[in-house]
Amino acid sequence: MKKIFILSTILCAFVNVWAQDVIILRTGNEIKAIVQEVGKDDVKYKKWDNQTGPTYTLNQSEILIIEYENGSSDKFNTNTSTKTDNTTNATIPNNSTQSNAQNKAELLEISKTNANRIINSSGVRLSKDQVRSIMAIEPKALALYNKGVSNNNASLAWGLTAAGFSVMGLVFYPVDTEAIDGEIVCLGLVSGALVCLIPCLVLSINGTNKIGTAVDIYNGAVIKQRQKSMSLNFGVTPTGSVGLVLNF
Repeated sequence: MKKIFILSTILCAFVNVWAQDVIILRTGNEIKAIVQEVGKDDVKYKKWDNQTGPTYTLNQSEILIIEYENGSSDKFNTNTSTKTDNTTNATIPNNSTQSNAQNKAELLEISKTNANRIINSSGVRLSKDQVRSIMAIEPKALALYNKGVSNNNASLAWGLTAAGFSVMGLVFYPVDTEAIDGEIVCLGLVSGALVCLIPCLVLSINGTNKIGTAVDIYNGAVIKQRQKSMSLNFGVTPTGSVGLVLNF
């Protein structure tokens, strides 16, 4: 009984490690936190790795989305004005600036070796923060990507929990084949491992699908913007002759 209590305590503590809120900023950066309060204009939180430390405050204009540990989320208005670090004047996002950013943005691809990894057009693997920074020009894609990453993290947690149950099942495996209590405990732990594998697989599939869809949405937005910026006119070509000129 004492071993069972210790096992339950360890597993609960392990699962609680993943019970954190995630604040995704418009810059693409991610803050692991415990959200204290969502006010009218700001959000108060404590850092996840320093929960007894000071309370921090973020203006809602700096935040794209908050993903809570229970799976729910709050998305903030993408049209909200943002404040710069060195002035109190509001800076309104410039649509032409965003269009130029999309024109120069590179297309992304899903790695052939890992469906959850993203590479750029040169084949360079990108970190999660790099992907968030690139996808920031398309909020819908960024929000979906973050949900996919969150699902994959939850899937990993369930997978490790299943592994923990399996290891403890081996520990409790009775040396004496007639030890009925040991067999019952072992069977319960193995059953727990199998149960944990179900959400592990479901979350993994959902996470992979969301990341793939996010890349498609982002690439579609970039291609669409590039097409809008192209024009075919009659004029002088770069070689000095007269003909049709493609401007983009």
